[in-house]
Amino acid sequence: MAKDEPRLRILVLGNSCAPEMQGVMHAVRTKAAKADLKLLPAVRGTIDLVNGRNWHPDFVVVLQTWPVEFTANEVHQLYQLCPLARVICCFGAWCESDGRNRSIWPLAVRVAARAAAPRICRELDVLTRTARLLPPTATRDEVFAFDCPGTLSSALTQETVLVRSPDVALKRWLEQLLSTSGYGIVREDDFGKSAAIVWDVDPWNAVTAAALRESSLRIPAIPIIALISLAHPEDVDAIKARGASAVVAKLAPHSELIAALQAGLTANNQTGTFSSTKNCC
Repeated sequence: MAKDEPRLRILVLGNSCAPEMQGVMHAVRTKAAKADLKLLPAVRGTIDLVNGRNWHPDFVVVLQTWPVEFTANEVHQLYQLCPLARVICCFGAWCESDGRNRSIWPLAVRVAARAAAPRICRELDVLTRTARLLPPTATRDEVFAFDCPGTLSSALTQETVLVRSPDVALKRWLEQLLSTSGYGIVREDDFGKSAAIVWDVDPWNAVTAAALRESSLRIPAIPIIALISLAHPEDVDAIKARGASAVVAKLAPHSELIAALQAGLTANNQTGTFSSTKNCC
């Protein structure tokens, strides 16, 4: 950043210490490390920040941990105080149904906390004018296009991936997605030849946990990308403790799964601990 270039101003509203919001906070702090970051627990603190201290945010990240944590009046007040700011509302697991039952936050503004990191990156790109703007009035299709821009990038090498899921249709779809993205698909009988595993761990129970642990012990270095529908923080911790290298929400953009897979493979290739060309079993 040039010396005369103004620092990006980011305002975070809500409980930034909530366990399910730690991924959001990590994304904000890493993707905008040089930003002027302010943390406030509620909208009312924004009045003094904007009117009293003349501090106007470029980007507002709202952390919603329970339904109606922010009332319609507060949301209206926030938009009045910050009319030029980009705004997103990162909602937690208890707010999943708000998009159907309430209209306090526009559809284009709401994003699940578990899938917020890619959206934060795109919003930052909007602010640096390297991505198109998503208007608050955007339709569901426009939101999807914004969250899943272009086509998926292909893998740099023909790495092989094993897909596990009790849902036959989902397994077939995942294999097609990965194949289109440049990965080779291996079957269960060729487990030892896979460079990574994409694993649908629903339902998360003792049986699934034991199977995950057994696979991670069998080939400790293999990256395992776990997919789950509703991942509470304690579930994410438990899944990673049993060997998963990353946990991705099933409703997250496809690019997030591919990015997690590539990150796992890259980390292993850099350490030289595993390669799909090795005879591991």
